[in-house]
Amino acid sequence: MKHGVDLLKFEVHTGTAEFVDTLLINNFSPVITMPSRITSRSSTLIDHIYLYPGKKYLWWDSNIKSGNILSDITDHLPNFIFILNN
Repeated sequence: MKHGVDLLKFEVHTGTAEFVDTLLINNFSPVITMPSRITSRSSTLIDHIYLYPGKKYLWWDSNIKSGNILSDITDHLPNFIFILNN
């Protein structure tokens, strides 16, 4: 079974490192940084949310909250992001 890009592997997998470099060069920031798929044998970060500031940087004054919701319904944890305007 093939899985998505595991961002936790950016230091040891060339393809993942290139993917992350491309995101960062183009001003996309990953906001989920903890494992999002957890099994009894492994944990991976394959469910992603990225934040792009846009041309006017409207969210610089915003408070960003993101994370995973613990759930035992599936081995993929639901992700969330809140962008709170000040």
